[in-house]
Amino acid sequence: MIRLRTEEDLFALRRHVAAYATLVAWSEAGCLAALADGNSRRLEELPGEPRALRGTAPILQELGILVGGGETWALSPAALEMARGGALSLAGAADSLEDLARLGRVVESGGPMTTPEGRSKATVGGTRPDDREATGRFLDFLWRRSEVPARETVAWLRSRLPPGGTVLDLGGGHGRYARTFADAGFRVTLFDQPVVVDLARERHGDAFDMMAGDFGTDDLGGPYDLAFLSNVVHGCSPGEVAALLERLRAAVPTGLVAIKDMFLDGRGELTEVAACFGLTMLCYTEGGRSYGLDEIRGLCEGAGFRVVDRFDALDYQVVLARAA
Repeated sequence: MIRLRTEEDLFALRRHVAAYATLVAWSEAGCLAALADGNSRRLEELPGEPRALRGTAPILQELGILVGGGETWALSPAALEMARGGALSLAGAADSLEDLARLGRVVESGGPMTTPEGRSKATVGGTRPDDREATGRFLDFLWRRSEVPARETVAWLRSRLPPGGTVLDLGGGHGRYARTFADAGFRVTLFDQPVVVDLARERHGDAFDMMAGDFGTDDLGGPYDLAFLSNVVHGCSPGEVAALLERLRAAVPTGLVAIKDMFLDGRGELTEVAACFGLTMLCYTEGGRSYGLDEIRGLCEGAGFRVVDRFDALDYQVVLARAA
């Protein structure tokens, strides 16, 4: 993140914002999709106004998205790989930029963000139960980013569990973690909202058990050897986290709870990521926030869990607690 020490730093920050907005605009217009076949095209062949494309293409060239020059452009090899993986679709990014332009209202009155008509834009764990398509896009985005973390996290946890042990993947979403646990020989139950479970079943079939419901009120099943919470607690208020951990005492009476997240007092760039993610939680949840490691430790201890270990990865951390 840019450190603001001079007026020139402010201009640099503004350039970063403008560059991202340009990338989103090309995606929204369909220009990136038109180049996703790997071929070069003249600006007049792209779905945009030529003068506007001519004025913005050099920005994407500086970002490493476009190669070429003048009137003819193509996606760079790196951008082409991202496009083929779905990363450059940037679905919903334009809406997010519009929301950021209205952030002053949130700072003045508190979150969550509202539409111009005054309707709340709060989500449930990032998903929208009444919008299956938007939920699917969000879960696809998380799926693309979860392969390495799932492999690393399960590898770290497996030696702490009995062979063939039982795992509750609470708020398991796209099911990458549940599938990785299952492939490692554990008996897994993914618990999430009905629309999320339906989408996970389409992706994984019967590779593991699934339960649909509200983890704040419904029976979680069990007992389990491990309750695994990946990027769950940041969507909850401190009171909701405390209540959820209390409920997990019944589900894992003598077992473990693993909380994977980004923490404010973590290390290196993780603190920057956590700080910015706290803004997302302010805008799109009723009470979510980024937490510090000491806060999570305190919440675990208040619910009768003792923090026993921690895994520090490149862009996330896992706090492991055992029922006291």
